[in-house]
Amino acid sequence: GNEIHETTDWPGTNLQGVDCNACRSWVLRDNRIHDIRAVSPSGTCVQFKSASRDTVIERNVIYGCSTLGISVGGFGSPMAWGLPPDRCENLNAVVRNNVIYRCGDAAISLVGACDARVAHNTLWGNGFTPDVRRFARALVLENNVLDRALNARDGTAADVTQRGTVVLSNPTQSEPFVGENGKRAIEWLIDRGVPPTLSVPTDFEGDPRPRGAGYDVGADER
Repeated sequence: GNEIHETTDWPGTNLQGVDCNACRSWVLRDNRIHDIRAVSPSGTCVQFKSASRDTVIERNVIYGCSTLGISVGGFGSPMAWGLPPDRCENLNAVVRNNVIYRCGDAAISLVGACDARVAHNTLWGNGFTPDVRRFARALVLENNVLDRALNARDGTAADVTQRGTVVLSNPTQSEPFVGENGKRAIEWLIDRGVPPTLSVPTDFEGDPRPRGAGYDVGADER
């Protein structure tokens, strides 16, 4: 229930709204995190790395950061935080029901992430593809609206399963959200999802999921 933001561009090269190293069982829920911007530019809204595990990031509105919206993992150092070396920068993360838009790089970046579940997020108008980087093991993405197709960045060998994904025809495509004369374009997202392997019993607004014949794609259930 917090609002986390910057009011002017940070003069340094390393800035995060929420940054957690070697963290266990943290929950980041119902926040508005925005305009984390560094002059370099290097401003990430949310980052959990350095062998963090069991992270839950849900029902957040994230926008306007100069680089990443959510970084699951990163280029951290578990040893700096008293942990043994580990290829998994983040283990068992859950990222669900978030709305992320107008960040300069990727809305969601999975960097050295293992066994993560990313479900029912809505990405719109970000500057680069959602991606996996460095190392990826047993990632599952379900029922997300992606502003671009998922990218195995920097030649990463990606172990990823995607189900029920809708990729916008361009990053700022509006038709899936608002149809003609302000009416919702039901055929785009309503009942287009699949039963998720990750439990997502409610949507971004707390409404029960599913409602109707099936699961809607993205953070909002009709």
